[in-house]
Amino acid sequence: NVSYQLSESYSGFSNYWTSAVAPDGRIFVVPHMNPKVLVIDPLRNVSYLLSEDYGSATFKYYTSAVAPDGRIFAAPASAPYVLVIDPSRNVSYQLSESYSGFSNYWTSAVAPDGRIFVVPHMNPKVLVIDPLRNVSYLLSEDYGSATFKYYTSAVAPDGRIFAAPASAPYVLVIDPSRNVSYQLS
Repeated sequence: NVSYQLSESYSGFSNYWTSAVAPDGRIFVVPHMNPKVLVIDPLRNVSYLLSEDYGSATFKYYTSAVAPDGRIFAAPASAPYVLVIDPSRNVSYQLSESYSGFSNYWTSAVAPDGRIFVVPHMNPKVLVIDPLRNVSYLLSEDYGSATFKYYTSAVAPDGRIFAAPASAPYVLVIDPSRNVSYQLS
C-alpha cells in the first residue's frame, strides 16, 4: 500500500465537504468554504479548479448527488442556490430559485424517476431538484423551525426515501410517486 499527495495545493480550513463521481470517473468536489469546485482526475493523476467562483461565504454545500444524465447537483446549506456541475462541459452554474438560511440541507437521495430529494436539516421543507426541467422547488409539508432535523437518508426498494431523525421526533418519508412527504409516528 502506498499513499501520496498530488502536487497541487488547496490550503485552508474545511474547504470541501462533499463529492461525487462523474460518469467519466473524475471526482467533483463541491465547495464548502472554498469558492471553486475542485476536480480530481484519477486517470491523469491531477487535480484542478473549475473557473466559476462562488464567493467566500462559509458552509455553502454539504450534500451532492449525481443525476441520471451525469450532472452533479449540490443542495444549498448556506449558499442561496442549488449548484449544478456539468462534467461533460467541465463547467458549473447555479439554478435560479433562491433559498435563504443557514445550514438548510445536509442529505439528498436520487429517486427512481431521477429527481433529487433533499431532506430538511434546518429548513422546514423538503427540497426537490428536477434535473430534467433544470429547476428546484419545495414540497408543501412544513416540518418546523427545529434545528438539525435530519442528517441521513436512503432510497428504499419501493422508491420511497427515508430519513432517520437527528433531532426530529419522527422518521421522515418522502414518496416521489405522489410528490409528498410525511412523518412516521
